[in-house]
Amino acid sequence: MEYNDAQDQEQEIALPEPESVVYGQWSVWSAYTPCSNGERTRVRTCLSRKYALKVICHGVSIEVQRCFSSAETHVPVAQDPYSIEKEISGDKFKF
Repeated sequence: MEYNDAQDQEQEIALPEPESVVYGQWSVWSAYTPCSNGERTRVRTCLSRKYALKVICHGVSIEVQRCFSSAETHVPVAQDPYSIEKEISGDKFKF
């Protein structure tokens, strides 16, 4: 029986040489995170189909938006919706 040493050697896969820099395209934005401390964020990723050391996309990868969550903050609500107008106009005690 003959033993073939070549079968036991790992096969090497030739990868193409990466380009140093390529321009990519942005992925779609992720969903916003839940509102926390008055902010919510979403992210996107710079992608390229080419094998490269660095992929460049113009723009930002993170977007922060101000938000309001009623669960985080107690917002006082007047029993009389016209109370502010009455205070401003001086009709506070008139009915």
